[in-house]
Amino acid sequence: MFHDVEDENKLATILFADIVDSSAVVEDLPADAALDVLRGALEAMGAAVARHGGTVTRVMGDGVMALFGAPQAREDHALAACLAAREMLEAVGAGFPGLALRVGLHSGEFVVHAVQSGNLSALDATGSAAHLAARIQAAAAPGECWVSEATRALAGEAATTAPLGEVALKGQRAPARLHRLLGARAARRPAREEAPLLGRAAELRRLRAALAEARAGRGRALLVLGEPGLGKTRLLGEALRPAAPLLRVVALRLRARHDFAALEGALGEDWAPPPDPAHSPRERRAALVEAAVAALEARLRTPGAALWVDDAQWLDEGSAEALRALLRRAAPLPALLAFAARSGEAPPWLDATERLELPPLAEAAARELALWGLGGSAPGEVVGTLVARCGGNPLCIEQAALAPDPRAIPPDIRVLLAQRLDALPAPAKRLMAVLAAIEEPCAPALLDACAGEPAAPLLEALEAGGFLRREGALAACRHALFAEVAYGALTARRRVALHARICAAAGGAHPAFLARHARLGCLWPEALVHARAAAEGALARFAHRDAAAFLEEAIEAARHADPAAELPLLLLLREPLFRLGRMEPLRAALRRAEALAGDSAQLAQLRIFRSHQAWLGGAYAEALAAVEDVAAQAAQEGDAALALRARFQRGLWALGVGRFGECAALMAEVAAGAEAHGGRFGLDAPLVVVARGYQARCLVELGEVAAARAAADAATAKAREVERPFSWIFAAYAECVVLRGEGRPAEAAARAAEGLEQCVRAETELMRVVGLLLLGLAEFEAGRWAAAERHLGESIALGEAMRFLVHQPLKLARRAEALRRLGRAGEAADCAARALALARQQGDAAGEAAALAAQPSPKSLSTSTEAPTAPLTLT
Repeated sequence: MFHDVEDENKLATILFADIVDSSAVVEDLPADAALDVLRGALEAMGAAVARHGGTVTRVMGDGVMALFGAPQAREDHALAACLAAREMLEAVGAGFPGLALRVGLHSGEFVVHAVQSGNLSALDATGSAAHLAARIQAAAAPGECWVSEATRALAGEAATTAPLGEVALKGQRAPARLHRLLGARAARRPAREEAPLLGRAAELRRLRAALAEARAGRGRALLVLGEPGLGKTRLLGEALRPAAPLLRVVALRLRARHDFAALEGALGEDWAPPPDPAHSPRERRAALVEAAVAALEARLRTPGAALWVDDAQWLDEGSAEALRALLRRAAPLPALLAFAARSGEAPPWLDATERLELPPLAEAAARELALWGLGGSAPGEVVGTLVARCGGNPLCIEQAALAPDPRAIPPDIRVLLAQRLDALPAPAKRLMAVLAAIEEPCAPALLDACAGEPAAPLLEALEAGGFLRREGALAACRHALFAEVAYGALTARRRVALHARICAAAGGAHPAFLARHARLGCLWPEALVHARAAAEGALARFAHRDAAAFLEEAIEAARHADPAAELPLLLLLREPLFRLGRMEPLRAALRRAEALAGDSAQLAQLRIFRSHQAWLGGAYAEALAAVEDVAAQAAQEGDAALALRARFQRGLWALGVGRFGECAALMAEVAAGAEAHGGRFGLDAPLVVVARGYQARCLVELGEVAAARAAADAATAKAREVERPFSWIFAAYAECVVLRGEGRPAEAAARAAEGLEQCVRAETELMRVVGLLLLGLAEFEAGRWAAAERHLGESIALGEAMRFLVHQPLKLARRAEALRRLGRAGEAADCAARALALARQQGDAAGEAAALAAQPSPKSLSTSTEAPTAPLTLT
């Protein structure tokens, strides 16, 4: 009967029932009479289970085990088990004098599977939740049913219980909160048809009016925001139906997504120009963006056209850049640009777009939708229960209306969707699991290979049933909830096997796609290759978050497949973690790398990194000790490149402790000689930009502003050659310092703001700490105390969170001065005291001098509006 049931995770309720002391009851009876008594009781128990939709999975001589909610999911599994338990207690008590049952119920997630023995098959459930159900039954008093807290909560008000408190159960580490089942009642409701779009009349009018304006030649852009399930897609589909042409762009819900993936899905690949080897990476990317924008404009020049971008929060970087450029050029287009995104997750570049926020349905509309789904008539309390539990979410109401008893709907609608999936034929259900595991729209050929059978007829049936959506020839789950439920039903073993099949069948797919499925399919050699390729691609486009994630995946794969590959990956991981300011994971990675390092060059590189990490954390003595180790190794080995890198690290130490002249000289030496060493130990053109930037900052401190200007200009010129975001940011900050030294704080503030904007675009969180400091100092020198205090406070907080504490005393001291000018003397004193304590702890002479200058004086400065005469410039 159950031979075709696949192993699945199920939210279900298990019932264990046992006849108390059955051997004592039948010990004086002949064998056939004893069999009649026990058989009759067991039949009554089985009949009660069957009447309430359960499945007897095991008969144990004088007891039974039964499942509710498996193999077919049902949202009222807990209540159904309660009803069956009460019925079997009453039937055995009334029909078999002298016999007493004890029953135990528990609800949770179980692995449900078929048990095969010869030609016989049975259903079974395993997992810790099943053991707990058996222990509850063993503890129950004769003639009673005891239920777990989970079962009581899921059964709701339809089950009447009395609390038993915390009960210690044999074999369980912790006591369980149990209840005695006193009674249960059932309820039924009519079936529903497909739900209409209700409660969105105002939003629909606004969207249609915008489309009408576009038809009249006035381009419009709208951002529709709302929580998942509130009907953004449904609303846009209804509103944009008259648009011709309608171009739809669907973002993919993948952390690891390749550039222009969303636009490739909408436009195809014909818009992309062939790569020109004469172009730099920046030029090639600009050409791709321009080609995408031109293709979009060509489609949208017809009056009344519309662009529909769904799930904008998941747009890949390239598609987002092209759409951002299109927005800037959209005014002359006679088209409507409609974006949909989850509330709180819309990309920042859509901030200026006109917004349409979808609220939850008003109670009247929610009740109308619930009543319509309940068949047009239902008791008011039934409708009220459904509406209250769904919180005005149309998707939740729509799915809840499928349930036989809305009063038993659990808070999580997972089981409701699982019920619909379980009603599918087995091949269609397996195909839904494949779609869920793939996670993005995919071609039928890939589905054929993964499912092992032709997908086309199954896709048609699933589309008709509302389970999936089509995007041209591609197919995907209709919404994330279906995907989550279908995937969640797979056991760990089935998930691994499915991802391995996807990876094998996907062939030439993007490395990010292959890396994910290889990792989840435990194909470790393939996961190592694809994750590293995806990481290198992310590093090339300065997508540091993606790069870090892929490298962490590659490191995990290396530990399984090729331990020798782990150290190079750890060294690569340093770059994105450093840019993101993730100092604790970076320290852990470096510790692991040191444990694996073997040759002297690797050890030298790791000592350099250790020195840099200590410097960033304000541990200047530790940083200097590591530098001296590097310098000693360079001298011993006669390695000029290593010696020069040691001088760069010593320059950082000098900057940290306020030895500006020494730092300026060392940085000038590094800048002059770095490019002669072929990139060894990071001695390359980007390091020249950094060295010139630090040289400029120190020269401003020394009052040599003209020389500082020359160093900053050299940094900017080299940054143009390098074409890397970090170099551009560093050069911008160096110029900001020089502008302040030249007495031009407004221009300095603008330059700092530009750098901060680039930090966000280039995922360089570490440099936001510096940019906020520079912006705060420029605002201070312009006399804007409130803005200065805010930006300095942000820099201090972010630095503390990252453990990026270089010049933290200087920031605290200057913030103290800003607070005093704002009349907040108490906060100013505390800030100044923190500055002094930290400067002395770090051995930061410049920071200590600034902190002492910021200490409260007998004469209050709370009313002063004069800017200080000696600006602090260090970063």
